[in-house]
Amino acid sequence: MDPEAGPVVATSDGELQQQGAPVARLGVFLADDARVLRKAGDNLFASPAELQTAPAPRVRQGFTETSNVNPVAAMTDLIEILRAYEQAAQLTDISSDLARRAVDTLSERA
Repeated sequence: MDPEAGPVVATSDGELQQQGAPVARLGVFLADDARVLRKAGDNLFASPAELQTAPAPRVRQGFTETSNVNPVAAMTDLIEILRAYEQAAQLTDISSDLARRAVDTLSERA
């Protein structure tokens, strides 16, 4: 690509063009199991196995992928889990304290 030839345009099938002429093509691939992909650099992934080319890729220029996680719901879930953990820890402390008191009381009477 020529940095002086103007902006690069991506067509919907992944072809990269400058001044209306094709200069490159994006590779769009499918992984049978995305868990085998390993991070390689800041924005690349490497696969130990051969990947298959996507049969009909659709590329959209000017769009950024975003997370599909709702941060407010995720934070609410984390707070709920933290409170449940704190309650379980309190119950464990109370149970241990009751067991200690029972042992102390029984040892005094023996």
